[in-house]
Amino acid sequence: FLGPIDADCVGAYFYQQAWMDPAVRASFESVGSRLRLTREFTNAIDANAIRIEARPDAPVPGVNLTLGFLPSVVAKWLAPLLDAGALRVRASVLVPATGPPLTVPKLHLKLRLALYGHPGRELLSALNVPGEG
Repeated sequence: FLGPIDADCVGAYFYQQAWMDPAVRASFESVGSRLRLTREFTNAIDANAIRIEARPDAPVPGVNLTLGFLPSVVAKWLAPLLDAGALRVRASVLVPATGPPLTVPKLHLKLRLALYGHPGRELLSALNVPGEG
C-alpha cells in the first residue's frame, strides 16, 4: 500500500442517468462504497481519461453506470502508471452525493483512491523517469 489520495468526480452533469437511477445511486450513497475506475483510451478530450463507474449490487439494464471522470490533473500522472501496470487503484466513496432532491448542477462526489504498487515494479521506471546513480 503506497497511500491514499482524494479526488473529485468531474463531468457528472453529462452522466445524469446513473445519478438519477435509484438502484445505481444506492450503490454510491455510503462512505466506503466501492467504485470502478476504467481507462478510457478513446476519449477525444483527454488521452489520460479515467472514467468513474458505479458498482450496483445487481445489473441495471439500459443504464449507463458512468458517474463522471477523475480530474485531468489526477489522470495525467495516474494513467501512465496504470497503463504500465506499475500501480493498482481501489476507488471508494469518501463524501457521498447528497441529496434529495438531487439537482443536476449540484452533482458532486468525492473519492478516496487507495494506491497500491506491484512488487518488483519501479514507479519511476514505469514513467520513463531517469533514476539517480
